[in-house]
Amino acid sequence: MLHFSDPSHDPPLTISLIQLLIDRKNISNQQSIEQLPASLKAEGLTTGNGKFTLDAEMNLLPDHPAFNSDLTINEVNLPELNDFLRAYPGIRMNEGQLNISSELRVNNGVIDDYIQPLLLWLKKIRILDSTLIPGEFTYWLFFATKLKTVYLTA
Repeated sequence: MLHFSDPSHDPPLTISLIQLLIDRKNISNQQSIEQLPASLKAEGLTTGNGKFTLDAEMNLLPDHPAFNSDLTINEVNLPELNDFLRAYPGIRMNEGQLNISSELRVNNGVIDDYIQPLLLWLKKIRILDSTLIPGEFTYWLFFATKLKTVYLTA
């Protein structure tokens, strides 16, 4: 089980990864002729009942380690994240689902990556923090009423 906790908020915030299963192979300090000799696979459930999967291959011994990973978090029930969403971006979700896909490739010091968050079945967002200016909010996510899908931005 993994937790992110911030007790400075009321109520205290906790986001968890539970029922975590990890399978690792060939993680060692021995040299190998394979380009990516070690692997790590993990799966579990997030707060909001999302399905977490991680599939990674790596070679951590060279001066410039090589690493390939695929990460997905699917079907996170957004209302179950309301304490976290209320504390940080200052919003409340009445319904909706979050899916995240990410890929990270590192080779010879060059990083190639992406993260693709996707909000589904989003009908209404309530802005709770009146000090939040529209530019800050739209930086966090494109907002529109009565949309079925909304894309997050960075």
